[in-house]
Amino acid sequence: MSDFPARCVCSNPGYCHAIGRQMSPGQHQQCRINQRFRLLMVGGDPSSVDNQLAKPRYRKPAAVESQAKPLRSPCIHLGKRRLPPADPLGVACHCPAREVWGCDIHGACTRGVKYPGVACCAPGHCNEYDAGNQDDQTADEVEKAIDRIAGPERPHNNHKAWCQSPAVQQAHTIAYRQFLDALPPYPGDRVGRGYIVIGGGKYAAGVYLSIRMLREVGSDLPVQVWHRGEAEPVPARVRELPGVTVVDAEAHPARSTWRVLGGWQLKMIAGLWSGFRQWIFSDADNYAVANPEPLFDAPTGAVIWPDIASNDGGVKWASYGVERPAVDRGTNGGSAVFDAERCWRALWLAHWFDMHSEFYYKPEWGVGGYGDQDQIRAAFHITGTPYTLPNERPRVRRGIFIQNGLDGQPVFVHRIHDKPNPRRFNRKDRGLPLEETAHKLLAEFRS
Repeated sequence: MSDFPARCVCSNPGYCHAIGRQMSPGQHQQCRINQRFRLLMVGGDPSSVDNQLAKPRYRKPAAVESQAKPLRSPCIHLGKRRLPPADPLGVACHCPAREVWGCDIHGACTRGVKYPGVACCAPGHCNEYDAGNQDDQTADEVEKAIDRIAGPERPHNNHKAWCQSPAVQQAHTIAYRQFLDALPPYPGDRVGRGYIVIGGGKYAAGVYLSIRMLREVGSDLPVQVWHRGEAEPVPARVRELPGVTVVDAEAHPARSTWRVLGGWQLKMIAGLWSGFRQWIFSDADNYAVANPEPLFDAPTGAVIWPDIASNDGGVKWASYGVERPAVDRGTNGGSAVFDAERCWRALWLAHWFDMHSEFYYKPEWGVGGYGDQDQIRAAFHITGTPYTLPNERPRVRRGIFIQNGLDGQPVFVHRIHDKPNPRRFNRKDRGLPLEETAHKLLAEFRS
């Protein structure tokens, strides 16, 4: 074994000349980070790794060690997988899996839930945890990625290799947990209730319709219209509506603290900086067909509506460092109701994900989810914040969603297709609630 290379020298999976066999992507990854694994591949004795080959394994910062995702190499003391026992205490640790394994030291060990008499096999939970010899390069990559994520500039723009790097994915998990640890509690300075609409420019007709329909169904909530400066101008016809405040996000005093200001990111920004304690959010292509104010009385601090079944399972949970929930139902971002006091941590975590959209908006690369709506779902799951789902699925007519309220009756129409258009009349569908009223008000905007 004297000529056995100290480190893996293969840049990609394939035939390895040092080991003399074909390597799958998973085997190649283990070979790069675990020297005991490499010795096993060539028939060597893992316990015979001498001090020259041994590399110090990566240690996470003490402040987040107990919450960090375990390294990809399993503990070398683990045996065969066992069926998980019942969990009468319901006490969860911060590990991604929920499986019980045999253990050479403790007899039984879990990487997911702390059961009575069973140790948790993860750094910071088990003193005997040993992932083997880790490649120094992995530790360096994680530390560098954390530094870049914490900086004010976006580390990469649409960089696929960067997003798919195991070190970068682990760094994001550590970074958002550090953010949650440092997040102050709810300050108690938010007051009142409000209605928030996003958009301007080509979406101005939808903004006008959303506000006018809100008044038509009997709500006098104060309205804030948030837009992105000159890119989304808000016409005078919207500004002159009673009870409406227009906010230019590009001119906002907090603008320098937002790493990115896109349409999806603006949704959570508007709510967190609105000053409202409770608010109803509406897309510009979404409007009320019943008074939505009873939604504030939901049993949880949030009301979120479902998406169609084809959008289930869109969140790439592994990239968040957590296990996929038992029910992985997609949610729709056209409307939502939030209580800042009851959902404080979840809302700020969703905002943090939005601000790192170069990573979390890339489901096609196996990380993150679809836009802001999946970041909300991920944040609520990670923080354990409950929300109310008024109906199982939206009712769909020609690509237009009808979402119910707490009473089971339609409360919002989300025109994902056939959006309110300032240049031509939309197709009329008398099967939609208050369709005649919506067309009358849209014609009012065009007149």
